[in-house]
Amino acid sequence: MKAFLFVFFCIFFSVPLAVYAHGLSLFSKEKTLYASYSDHTPASGAKVVLVDANGVIILQDKMDEKGIWKLPENLETIPHLIIVDDSGGHRAMITWEEFLKERPKGLLDILSIRVVIGVMFIIGGGYAIQRFLLKKKT
Repeated sequence: MKAFLFVFFCIFFSVPLAVYAHGLSLFSKEKTLYASYSDHTPASGAKVVLVDANGVIILQDKMDEKGIWKLPENLETIPHLIIVDDSGGHRAMITWEEFLKERPKGLLDILSIRVVIGVMFIIGGGYAIQRFLLKKKT
């Protein structure tokens, strides 16, 4: 039992623990872009940059106080990327196709998958240690 606990704690402390940091998430609906953090506060004042396929900046604008940005009517060039950047170092990008499809894009989409995989890895590792290491000693 001591060997199992020793190995378990070695694995537990060698796996980096997840730190909860708020990320910037983007969501589009009806040619309107919504930007918010993981705690659902709006990304007010964040900079919005539209870039074409060559990396040339088409338009620079800012989110309003509710974290909402509306697409202007008079765009001459179709953008390739929409980049939202705030002063705190948070940055999120959405492609023009994703913007038109009205699908959410952000940190939480990937984070939930990572949590499930991490929990399965820890449970599976504990089971494997118990099954193979402790069985050999008896």
